[in-house]
Amino acid sequence: MAKKLCDIITEDDIEKIASNKLVYDHLEFIRNCDVTAIEIKKNENKAYIFMSSQKYADFLLLKSLEDILREKTGLSQVDIKIRFEDGDFVEYFGQIIEELGQVHPHLLPILREAVPERNNNKLDIRLDNNGSDILKIRRIDEHISDIISEKFDECIKVDFISGSKAEDPGPESILKKAEKTVRTRPAKKAKQVLLGKPVKSDPGRIEDLKNSDETIVLEGEVFGFSKRTLNSGKSLYSFALTDKESSIYVKAIFDESKYPGMAGFHGNGQYIRVRGRIQYDSYINEKVLLARDISQAVCPMRTDDAPEKRIELHAHTQMSAMDGICDTQKLIEQAARWGHKAIAITDHGGLYAYPDAYFASMKHDIKVIVNQGLFRHCCR
Repeated sequence: MAKKLCDIITEDDIEKIASNKLVYDHLEFIRNCDVTAIEIKKNENKAYIFMSSQKYADFLLLKSLEDILREKTGLSQVDIKIRFEDGDFVEYFGQIIEELGQVHPHLLPILREAVPERNNNKLDIRLDNNGSDILKIRRIDEHISDIISEKFDECIKVDFISGSKAEDPGPESILKKAEKTVRTRPAKKAKQVLLGKPVKSDPGRIEDLKNSDETIVLEGEVFGFSKRTLNSGKSLYSFALTDKESSIYVKAIFDESKYPGMAGFHGNGQYIRVRGRIQYDSYINEKVLLARDISQAVCPMRTDDAPEKRIELHAHTQMSAMDGICDTQKLIEQAARWGHKAIAITDHGGLYAYPDAYFASMKHDIKVIVNQGLFRHCCR
């Protein structure tokens, strides 16, 4: 007979999740989820916990539960394998996309605009932004199909549908055209040593080096950072590294007393250079970079070398909900740095960005064109 998850997870454990602001959305899941089987591999010091639930739970909650169960059991690894009885995975398509975004953050702007359409055993994902070629190259269709198969027990073929070829110049031609006017300054040599020895070698592209068996050097921005103390007393730092083209998980295990430089590791948003080896991690079921040396690095700056500068006439800031992600002042500062004489902010249905835009334009001597994206409502 299956046990309830709440028979294993105590009220104190739920309080730990509450501190992460997850409990308010997922208490019902914890109290009604069934634990159908537990498989323990003593020689590998890990366990697989099989669950079933009527209610969907996102990957953040499941990772928190794995951490709690690992602490309670003393095992080095606990993997949750869950099936959701509600087979309408289309309803949870948005959460599936956000889960993919943890591994492919640079593809989120394309995926968030996608519209799923189910036809029997086929899932058509319609893209108005013509990003199907990029998604197919990254094999995102296979990743989505695997998630649906694992969590909803359905065999679904995924296909991307985009605009016509006449309307879509294609990602390669767009990139080549952009490269003619926007260049990237080479990254400077890494400065502060955080872990191990200085990393002076030039970094490679993450996508090119993911399958390497040799010691490699990567550079990028940190996101998804977490840390914990192991039973041995050493610290485990886990985070993802992105070079804005691809991403990879990185893990570093070290004694904090021997590496005081890691006090300068701040986590999310930090730009670093890492040296280590690629190894398959059965905990997250993919390859990770085991960091041996970490140094602070300087993020390369993009420059606009076009003799005749363009003017952006359709820019969205964070004041465009679910659309813009740019901070207003940083957006205007970037345009001024590139030598642009003006920029138009066209947020959706509001002028909330303009106080910040005004002060930023005065500071950086650039003209802000007052504009707005309007909505048309048809009333009968």
